[in-house]
Amino acid sequence: MKEKILFINWEETTYKTWISCFKPSNYEALVFKCEGKSVEWLKGVEQQLNTLNDGNEYLWSHPAEGGESTPIPVIICQPEDVLNHIRDKIAHD
Repeated sequence: MKEKILFINWEETTYKTWISCFKPSNYEALVFKCEGKSVEWLKGVEQQLNTLNDGNEYLWSHPAEGGESTPIPVIICQPEDVLNHIRDKIAHD
């Protein structure tokens, strides 16, 4: 699935452009690599992005959280309809 995920380094000046280009693309997810960012920073950005109501859902992952966390801090952007479909499928399996 890696070829369907777009990995981008987080840049304060360009993240909105990447988000606007993501929706019409063929990618299933947009992952912003946020090296050096804290859990608190990720939570704040996630909350801010989820207020955009742009049809995407934003999630975060940080290695400090352990378990299945990503090896570097990231913000993940996926279409809400795709995530809801996955959630429904899991609920009915």
